[in-house]
Amino acid sequence: MAGRTREWVFGWDRAEDDGTFVFRDTFGHLYDWHGRDTLYYDDFDPEHRIARSVAEYESIWEPVFNQLRRAEHWIAREPDVARSGGFASAYVVFIARLTRADGAVVGSRTTSALVWRRTRDGWRITRDHTSSALLAPQELAAAIADAER
Repeated sequence: MAGRTREWVFGWDRAEDDGTFVFRDTFGHLYDWHGRDTLYYDDFDPEHRIARSVAEYESIWEPVFNQLRRAEHWIAREPDVARSGGFASAYVVFIARLTRADGAVVGSRTTSALVWRRTRDGWRITRDHTSSALLAPQELAAAIADAER
């Protein structure tokens, strides 16, 4: 689960020449598209919506990431995983540097708690609670330097 959680973090990376971000192409194999009790929340969403399906979550983040010039992520705290039966929980802290189309940079320290469920298609994210704290430019630089050590 730690490897899949890392894959999820870095799946959000976007380079300037990546073209259109299609959520399903990037994350289709990681999310529980068929679950009836899924729940996804990220306080970086200005509207603080709770998505009750992957399609709802996709509709929040696909437009946002398509408006970015670049998105870069670093793991600040490796995934901490607990597993029991058909469920696993992964806690991960990462640094994000998002460059908007106008060149403005937004930095954050982000903590995500993911719940993975074993489905007939393999392990899938069924719940996500993500919280972020914005970082000033000098804090962002220091956090990236720490994560790169």
